[in-house]
Amino acid sequence: MTLRTYLEKDKQLPADIVDILDDLFEEVEVSKGETLIVEGSQTHKVFFVEEGITRLYYQKEGKDVTYTFIGEGQFYAPIENIFLKMYFPYNYEAMEGCKLRVTDFSVLNDRFKGNIAFNNFMNFILTLTLKRLAKQIYSLKFCTAQERYEHLLEENPQILLRIPLGHVASYLGITQQTLSSIRAGK
Repeated sequence: MTLRTYLEKDKQLPADIVDILDDLFEEVEVSKGETLIVEGSQTHKVFFVEEGITRLYYQKEGKDVTYTFIGEGQFYAPIENIFLKMYFPYNYEAMEGCKLRVTDFSVLNDRFKGNIAFNNFMNFILTLTLKRLAKQIYSLKFCTAQERYEHLLEENPQILLRIPLGHVASYLGITQQTLSSIRAGK
């Protein structure tokens, strides 16, 4: 999904703001495995995934732990850097070749300071981010591994074809062996 299509679809943004946003976001193509943001860095880049899938992950006790996936039609902004003035706690990488749209948050903030329609849009994006996080926390706390797997497939049925199973298992908070058992119906 292109950025323009996303912005025009039910976001209640005036056409002039859609045009400006479409111009402010640079088109970037990245290769599979390319790191977009490195853990410990400071960046204010805002990403929109037009094609492909990306992931956030961190290292814990020498293991690669997947925090989340960001796919087509989704925004990602490092809220830890932009709003909390913290260092970035993850690595952000392309899981396949991706077409992204990228801009700096300060450019958006400066351009649209005081614009109610844009502020409402940003609140919408932040709300989606918080909703995704709350859903993930709820899932880890209250759902079985089987239920987490089923929810993931409902939200993104192509995930198992696009992402290595080890990353999927890590995201679900289970071992790869458990994921294999779930997939086999055991």
